[in-house]
Amino acid sequence: MPGPTPEQTLANRALEATAKVVSTAILDFEKWLVAGYGAAIGLAVPKLSEIAGAIGTGRLQVVMLLLSLAVFLSVFVLLLGTQIAAGANTGDEIRKVMPEILETVKRAERGIDMAAWRSEQEKGLWWPAIAGFRWAMRRTDAGDWVAPGRLVAKLSQLQAYLMIVQIFLGASAGVVAANGVKL
Repeated sequence: MPGPTPEQTLANRALEATAKVVSTAILDFEKWLVAGYGAAIGLAVPKLSEIAGAIGTGRLQVVMLLLSLAVFLSVFVLLLGTQIAAGANTGDEIRKVMPEILETVKRAERGIDMAAWRSEQEKGLWWPAIAGFRWAMRRTDAGDWVAPGRLVAKLSQLQAYLMIVQIFLGASAGVVAANGVKL
Protein backbone atom coordinates (compact mmCIF):
# COMPACT_ATOMS: atom_id res chain seq x y z
CA MET A 1 0.00 0.00 0.00
CA PRO A 2 1.39 3.41 -0.89
CA GLY A 3 2.06 5.91 1.88
CA PRO A 4 0.24 9.19 2.42
CA THR A 5 0.19 11.93 -0.20
CA PRO A 6 1.70 15.32 0.68
CA GLU A 7 -1.85 16.69 1.02
CA GLN A 8 -2.81 13.93 3.44
CA THR A 9 0.34 14.49 5.49
CA LEU A 10 -0.33 18.23 5.64
CA ALA A 11 -4.00 17.72 6.57
CA ASN A 12 -3.13 15.19 9.27
CA ARG A 13 -0.43 17.35 10.85
CA ALA A 14 -2.58 20.50 10.66
CA LEU A 15 -5.55 18.75 12.30
CA GLU A 16 -3.33 17.31 15.05
CA ALA A 17 -1.66 20.66 15.71
CA THR A 18 -5.00 22.51 15.81
CA ALA A 19 -6.50 19.92 18.15
CA LYS A 20 -3.50 20.21 20.47
CA VAL A 21 -3.71 24.01 20.62
CA VAL A 22 -7.49 24.04 21.14
CA SER A 23 -7.38 21.31 23.78
CA THR A 24 -4.55 23.02 25.68
CA ALA A 25 -6.51 26.28 25.81
CA ILE A 26 -9.62 24.43 26.97
CA LEU A 27 -7.66 22.59 29.67
CA ASP A 28 -6.25 25.85 31.02
CA PHE A 29 -9.76 27.30 31.34
CA GLU A 30 -11.20 24.00 32.55
CA LYS A 31 -8.90 23.95 35.57
CA TRP A 32 -10.35 27.30 36.67
CA LEU A 33 -13.90 26.07 36.11
CA VAL A 34 -13.49 22.93 38.17
CA ALA A 35 -11.79 24.93 40.93
CA GLY A 36 -14.71 27.39 40.95
CA TYR A 37 -17.39 24.70 41.03
CA GLY A 38 -15.49 22.78 43.69
CA ALA A 39 -15.12 25.95 45.77
CA ALA A 40 -18.84 26.70 45.42
CA ILE A 41 -19.72 23.23 46.68
CA GLY A 42 -17.10 23.44 49.43
CA LEU A 43 -18.44 26.78 50.64
CA ALA A 44 -22.06 25.64 50.45
CA VAL A 45 -21.75 22.36 52.35
CA PRO A 46 -21.11 23.89 55.81
CA LYS A 47 -24.01 26.31 55.27
CA LEU A 48 -26.60 23.95 53.79
CA SER A 49 -29.26 24.63 56.41
CA GLU A 50 -28.86 28.41 56.04
CA ILE A 51 -28.97 28.21 52.26
CA ALA A 52 -32.01 25.92 52.39
CA GLY A 53 -33.72 28.51 54.59
CA ALA A 54 -32.98 31.22 52.03
CA ILE A 55 -33.89 29.38 48.81
CA GLY A 56 -35.76 26.26 49.91
CA THR A 57 -34.69 22.65 50.24
CA GLY A 58 -35.85 21.63 46.76
CA ARG A 59 -33.97 24.44 45.06
CA LEU A 60 -30.87 23.69 47.12
CA GLN A 61 -30.97 20.07 45.97
CA VAL A 62 -31.22 21.19 42.34
CA VAL A 63 -28.36 23.68 42.77
CA MET A 64 -26.11 21.07 44.37
CA LEU A 65 -27.02 18.52 41.68
CA LEU A 66 -26.19 20.98 38.89
CA LEU A 67 -22.87 21.91 40.50
CA SER A 68 -22.01 18.24 41.09
CA LEU A 69 -22.79 17.43 37.45
CA ALA A 70 -20.55 20.31 36.38
CA VAL A 71 -17.69 18.92 38.47
CA PHE A 72 -18.26 15.41 37.07
CA LEU A 73 -18.24 16.79 33.54
CA SER A 74 -14.97 18.59 34.34
CA VAL A 75 -13.28 15.33 35.14
CA PHE A 76 -14.45 13.93 31.81
CA VAL A 77 -13.26 17.05 29.93
CA LEU A 78 -9.84 16.83 31.60
CA LEU A 79 -9.49 13.11 30.82
CA LEU A 80 -10.55 13.76 27.23
CA GLY A 81 -7.84 16.43 27.07
CA THR A 82 -5.18 13.89 28.02
CA GLN A 83 -6.37 11.58 25.24
CA ILE A 84 -6.25 14.43 22.75
CA ALA A 85 -2.73 15.37 23.85
CA ALA A 86 -1.63 11.76 23.53
CA GLY A 87 -3.15 11.43 20.08
CA ALA A 88 -1.73 14.71 18.85
CA ASN A 89 1.76 14.11 20.27
CA THR A 90 2.26 10.45 19.39
CA GLY A 91 3.22 11.11 15.77
CA ASP A 92 5.83 13.68 16.82
CA GLU A 93 7.31 11.30 19.37
CA ILE A 94 7.49 8.43 16.86
CA ARG A 95 9.22 10.68 14.33
CA LYS A 96 11.86 11.50 16.96
CA VAL A 97 12.77 7.83 17.45
CA MET A 98 12.39 6.83 13.80
CA PRO A 99 16.19 6.83 13.16
CA GLU A 100 16.62 4.32 16.01
CA ILE A 101 13.78 2.18 14.64
CA LEU A 102 15.27 2.23 11.14
CA GLU A 103 18.70 1.29 12.53
CA THR A 104 17.12 -1.69 14.34
CA VAL A 105 15.40 -2.76 11.11
CA LYS A 106 18.70 -2.45 9.23
CA ARG A 107 20.56 -4.57 11.81
CA ALA A 108 17.82 -7.22 11.74
CA GLU A 109 18.11 -7.32 7.93
CA ARG A 110 14.35 -7.61 7.55
CA GLY A 111 11.31 -5.39 7.50
CA ILE A 112 8.90 -4.75 10.33
CA ASP A 113 6.31 -7.49 10.86
CA MET A 114 3.24 -5.24 11.11
CA ALA A 115 1.03 -7.98 12.59
CA ALA A 116 3.58 -8.55 15.38
CA TRP A 117 3.90 -4.78 15.91
CA ARG A 118 0.11 -4.38 16.21
CA SER A 119 -0.05 -7.29 18.64
CA GLU A 120 2.66 -5.73 20.82
CA GLN A 121 0.89 -2.34 20.70
CA GLU A 122 -2.43 -3.87 21.74
CA LYS A 123 -0.83 -5.64 24.71
CA GLY A 124 -0.05 -2.21 26.17
CA LEU A 125 -3.54 -0.76 25.76
CA TRP A 126 -6.82 -0.99 27.63
CA TRP A 127 -10.24 0.25 26.62
CA PRO A 128 -10.94 2.84 25.24
CA ALA A 129 -7.40 3.26 23.90
CA ILE A 130 -7.40 -0.18 22.31
CA ALA A 131 -10.63 0.63 20.48
CA GLY A 132 -9.10 3.85 19.15
CA PHE A 133 -5.95 2.01 18.08
CA ARG A 134 -7.90 -0.68 16.23
CA TRP A 135 -10.07 1.95 14.54
CA ALA A 136 -6.97 3.86 13.43
CA MET A 137 -5.37 0.70 12.06
CA ARG A 138 -8.52 -0.19 10.09
CA ARG A 139 -8.64 3.33 8.65
CA THR A 140 -4.93 3.24 7.76
CA ASP A 141 -5.36 -0.19 6.12
CA ALA A 142 -8.11 1.38 4.01
CA GLY A 143 -5.68 4.12 2.91
CA ASP A 144 -7.13 6.86 5.13
CA TRP A 145 -3.92 8.47 6.36
CA VAL A 146 -5.72 11.53 7.77
CA ALA A 147 -7.95 9.54 10.17
CA PRO A 148 -5.74 10.11 13.25
CA GLY A 149 -5.77 13.88 12.73
CA ARG A 150 -9.52 13.93 12.15
CA LEU A 151 -10.08 11.87 15.29
CA VAL A 152 -8.16 14.21 17.60
CA ALA A 153 -9.75 17.24 15.91
CA LYS A 154 -13.23 15.83 16.52
CA LEU A 155 -12.35 14.94 20.11
CA SER A 156 -11.14 18.50 20.75
CA GLN A 157 -14.44 19.82 19.37
CA LEU A 158 -16.33 17.40 21.63
CA GLN A 159 -14.23 18.66 24.54
CA ALA A 160 -15.26 22.25 23.74
CA TYR A 161 -18.95 21.32 23.51
CA LEU A 162 -18.79 19.49 26.84
CA MET A 163 -17.20 22.53 28.45
CA ILE A 164 -20.06 24.67 27.13
CA VAL A 165 -22.54 22.24 28.71
CA GLN A 166 -20.57 22.45 31.93
CA ILE A 167 -20.73 26.27 31.90
CA PHE A 168 -24.48 26.03 31.26
CA LEU A 169 -24.86 23.72 34.28
CA GLY A 170 -23.00 26.15 36.52
CA ALA A 171 -24.96 29.14 35.25
CA SER A 172 -28.21 27.21 35.67
CA ALA A 173 -27.30 26.51 39.30
CA GLY A 174 -26.87 30.25 39.82
CA VAL A 175 -30.21 31.04 38.18
CA VAL A 176 -32.05 28.40 40.23
CA ALA A 177 -30.50 29.75 43.44
CA ALA A 178 -31.21 33.39 42.55
CA ASN A 179 -34.83 32.69 41.64
CA GLY A 180 -35.41 31.06 45.00
CA VAL A 181 -34.00 33.81 47.22
CA LYS A 182 -36.60 34.95 49.71
CA LEU A 183 -36.24 38.65 50.43
